[in-house]
Amino acid sequence: MPEGTWVGGAFGWRATFALMALAGAAFGVVVRFVLPADTGARAPLPVRRRLAILTRPAVSLGLAANLVLMLGSMTVLTYLAPYVGVLADAGPGERGALFAVAGVAGMLGIWAEGVATDRWGPDRTLVTGVAAFVAAMAALLALWSWRPASLVVLLPVVAVWGGTAFWNSPAVQRDSTGLAGPAATQALALNTSGTYLGVAAGGAIGGGVLAAGGLAHPPVVAAAAGLVALVLFVAARRAASESSTVD
Repeated sequence: MPEGTWVGGAFGWRATFALMALAGAAFGVVVRFVLPADTGARAPLPVRRRLAILTRPAVSLGLAANLVLMLGSMTVLTYLAPYVGVLADAGPGERGALFAVAGVAGMLGIWAEGVATDRWGPDRTLVTGVAAFVAAMAALLALWSWRPASLVVLLPVVAVWGGTAFWNSPAVQRDSTGLAGPAATQALALNTSGTYLGVAAGGAIGGGVLAAGGLAHPPVVAAAAGLVALVLFVAARRAASESSTVD
C-alpha cells in the first residue's frame, strides 16, 4: 500500500494497477517453479458432511465475527487517503507513511495475538483486541473535532487500529480448525474468503456512508461493527461450550 500510494500520487492511479499486474505475473512465475506438483492431499470428505460441520454455530459464528470485524476496519481503511487528507491535511507522502504504519502494525498484531492467545486463551485475547479496535475508532472520531490533527498524534492511533484490525486472525483460525475437525481445511478457506468479503463489503458500505453523511462517519460504523463482532465471538464461544457439554 505505501508503494502503491506513492506511485499513484506520482504517476496516476493506472500506474499502481500496472505495477500490481507486473508483481502478480512475477509471483506466478516463481510459484510455478517453487511449489511441488504433488501435495500429498488426502481424499476429501463428502460435501454434505463438510457443510454439516461448517454450519455448526460454534464454527459459523466465529467466521461471521471475523467477516464483520474486517468489514468495519475496511470501512475506514478503504477511504483512509481522503479521510486523513481532511483530518490531518496529509499529502501523498504522509498518506503513504500512514499506510506503512498500518501495515507493519497489522503484521505485528498477528504475531502478538498468537502469543497472547497462547498465554491468555482466545476469549480474553479477542475481547482485548476488539476493545482496542473500538477505542482506536473513538480516537479517530475525537480527532475529527480537532482537525487539522498532527501526524504525531495520528500515527499511534493508526498503529493501534492497524494492529487490532488483524489481531483476531490467529485465534479465529485456531478455534475454527479445532472445532471443524476433519473439515478444518474448508474452515480456514472460508475464514480467508470471509476476510476478503469483509474487505469488499467494507468498501461498499464506506462509500455509502461517505455519500450519505461525509467523511466523519466511517469510524462510527467501524466501531459499531467491532461491537457486533464481539457479540458474535461471545456467541461462538458459548455455542462451543454447549456443544462440548452435550458431547
